Amino acid sequence: MNKILFKNVLAYFSDLSSKRISFYIDQSGKVNFLDSYDISSFEEVVEGEDLVIMPLLTDVHTHIRVPGQEEKEDIVSGSKAAARGGFGQIFTMPNTNPVVDNAYLVDYLISNINKNSVIKIYPVGAVSKNQLGEELSPLLEMKKSGAIAFSDDGKPISTNILRKALIYSKTFDGIIIDHPEDIVLSGNGVIHEGKISRAYGINSIPYTSEEVCVARDIALTRETRSRLHLAHLSTRHSLKYIEAAKEEGLNITSEVTVNHLIFNCENIPIFDTRFKVKPPFRDEEDMNELFIALKKGLIDVVCTDHAPHTLEEKELDYSEAPFGTPGLETAFAALYTYFVMKNKCNLEDIIKWMVVNPSKIFSLPVLELKNRSRANFFIFKKGKEFLVSPEMFFSKCKLSVFLNKTLYGFPLATFYNGNLVYKDKNFMKSVKQEI
Repeated sequence: MNKILFKNVLAYFSDLSSKRISFYIDQSGKVNFLDSYDISSFEEVVEGEDLVIMPLLTDVHTHIRVPGQEEKEDIVSGSKAAARGGFGQIFTMPNTNPVVDNAYLVDYLISNINKNSVIKIYPVGAVSKNQLGEELSPLLEMKKSGAIAFSDDGKPISTNILRKALIYSKTFDGIIIDHPEDIVLSGNGVIHEGKISRAYGINSIPYTSEEVCVARDIALTRETRSRLHLAHLSTRHSLKYIEAAKEEGLNITSEVTVNHLIFNCENIPIFDTRFKVKPPFRDEEDMNELFIALKKGLIDVVCTDHAPHTLEEKELDYSEAPFGTPGLETAFAALYTYFVMKNKCNLEDIIKWMVVNPSKIFSLPVLELKNRSRANFFIFKKGKEFLVSPEMFFSKCKLSVFLNKTLYGFPLATFYNGNLVYKDKNFMKSVKQEI
């Protein structure tokens, strides 16, 4: 890498402090803070009042589709999408083909990751064998192989298996992640149950399908005193249970997706399969209350639920198209555009939701700018706008809900473990991307 001086840039840290700093990255990929410098000794100088250094983000909920669904995403494309979005570590869910429900497949996945990923990817193991909800998977063996947590995401964990998993995982301090949905209530619904579903006569998913499952999960966590993380909350009606559980001291954490903070059933185009997700986008009041809960600390983490599909799948009739949309590339830029720039939150909040809290919950390293340590950060420019287009995506799925929208705050460069893993073509022109 050419010797580049980062001059007087504004850097944010995981302790929620910030300061202007100058530094360079040496040939080994290590950061060196500078009090003084000779500009002539550097091949390029990166400076600007509007340039901001951020810790690398963590996404605890993605679908990288390996093994068996590589036509949708693979380790190379998924990890490059993450790097483009400012992420340094992500979780990948086990609802693949075959399901990642044993130590052999965890080992296989980690081997693939080590060979092909430009960032850190943690496998999540399936709670039940083949995600059928009938027999518990070998959780401890998967943890020893490197599974970060356990989930049957894509579907809820059956009640009996969830209880067994909570009891067993407590013996080795494991974490269960549940997809809270009562599939009997959801049935074959495709959008939120409300005035739009009734007006069009569309099969719908009531908010109670999530609410009753959240209540069940908390009751089982209370009984077992284990660790439970609730995935992708979508309705305000779940929040009262979480608030009571936290007040009671239960080890309950939860997440909300970026998209569920921005979209609701009334501000999206009907029958556009890019917006077909599960749980569905619900009422505007739900959207607003989720953000309030996040600010209050009832919800702990913001994630993407990055769920890529092929163009052919998403071009099917709305009722037949799969649930899911990509999100890794756009997550930070969307939060910055819709919330930071509108003074609804600040960058410290995003660091808390996407760096600090994931690290605390899942015992992960914090990846940030540190003197004499390998470079871990991304840099963006305030006020620089981007028109979102398919060409911006490394994910195999380009069907973003933000296509043709203007977003600010896209990373211009991402460094992971001392390597430049993403660079905008117009930024640091003297430097070639290494990976």
